[in-house]
Amino acid sequence: MTDSAAAYLVGQVVASVARGGGARGTGSVYKIRADSGEEYTCEYIDVVTEGFRTLKTGDVVRFAPVDEMGEQRARQILKIADATLDDLYTENSTPLVPDETDLEEL
Repeated sequence: MTDSAAAYLVGQVVASVARGGGARGTGSVYKIRADSGEEYTCEYIDVVTEGFRTLKTGDVVRFAPVDEMGEQRARQILKIADATLDDLYTENSTPLVPDETDLEEL
């Protein structure tokens, strides 16, 4: 996988299951559905944020897809607050990676 913008996908959190992981036993596993319809799983540790690493069903996220021994996994997950999937794509469906200025506006 490269570090280019094309390596990232945009999707929506469709499920969350508490698994009791992490230092406090409150970690969760999430299922993310990309706009292509493919589903990816991830753990709370994969969420890139300050503070609590939590996602809610319906959250729109940007993530790096990874194939781990045949399982579709999401890594480097960034929650895109108050955005829709249409807001994150150009006319030719190339994902846009928001910079810090874009995130401040959201």
